[in-house]
Amino acid sequence: MDRSLMQRWLVTLLPKSWAESMEKESKEWKVICPCGAKDTIWDIGGIRWKARAHKKTSYVVCRTCGEGAWMIVKREFQDE
Repeated sequence: MDRSLMQRWLVTLLPKSWAESMEKESKEWKVICPCGAKDTIWDIGGIRWKARAHKKTSYVVCRTCGEGAWMIVKREFQDE
């Protein structure tokens, strides 16, 4: 998927190691739709970097079912 405007802007401005860390960490955060679909914050055009909360909700339009809903946002580490 193409990067969002905010992602492109930050990747350009930040040092390479920070930009890589931001992308990696944003890909660990998932949005979970009531239909069961999961997507990463990064893949939906968002950024979640240096965040500490492990569970919250956010209004997102699901790329699978097309419905907008308050979805659970949680971090799933690569080794889980």
